[in-house]
Amino acid sequence: MPPSLYIPVDVRAVHDLHRPMFLANWWEEPVGGLLKRHAESLWAAYRAGNPLSAIEIRNHAPVFAQSGAGHILEAELSRGQIEDVVARNWGYRDGADAEEDAAVMPNAVFEDAVETLLAGNERRLAELLEQVPELATARSPFGHRFTLLHYAGSNGCELIRQIVPHNLPALIRILREAGANPEATVAVYGAEYRPAELLATSAHPRDAGVMEEALAALRSA
Repeated sequence: MPPSLYIPVDVRAVHDLHRPMFLANWWEEPVGGLLKRHAESLWAAYRAGNPLSAIEIRNHAPVFAQSGAGHILEAELSRGQIEDVVARNWGYRDGADAEEDAAVMPNAVFEDAVETLLAGNERRLAELLEQVPELATARSPFGHRFTLLHYAGSNGCELIRQIVPHNLPALIRILREAGANPEATVAVYGAEYRPAELLATSAHPRDAGVMEEALAALRSA
């Protein structure tokens, strides 16, 4: 039986909204192409008045942080504003900032490791780390430059990846034993954060009931 996962309602809704683009190995194109397809999908949903489009806008356009779907849909955002929302979802300041990485090709092995982590697959994660030891300290090509340990925090990364496996503490221990650095920082929310700081301030691990044990695993020597 596969590990159980805690998937927040908004995360599931966004995944469903963009389902065609987030199929297996969706990262097999340059960053610019991926962000373009994401923006096209969100723009189409927004123009169609789909209330699910408001979720990403609320999360990544500060002016709408407290707004309901109706207000957001009536705001008549431009295509450029939607592109900025998508860019921020992937850790960039805005669409112009994302242009610097447009030609970068994601590391398929790293992205596979992220998906393996979020699926709660302990055995495969350990195998990947044994086969490619540098994965323990590798960083995402996207704007936030997350490590695998940062992804474990379900905070500050792309919304579709804010998923919490219920065996998260065991997964974190696997990463730590492979050499993942708990002191590594990423620039999100206008500051620098270590994995434990993201984990401790995320609602998702708390709601999944694994917060304290996961933090203990992360902080253990």
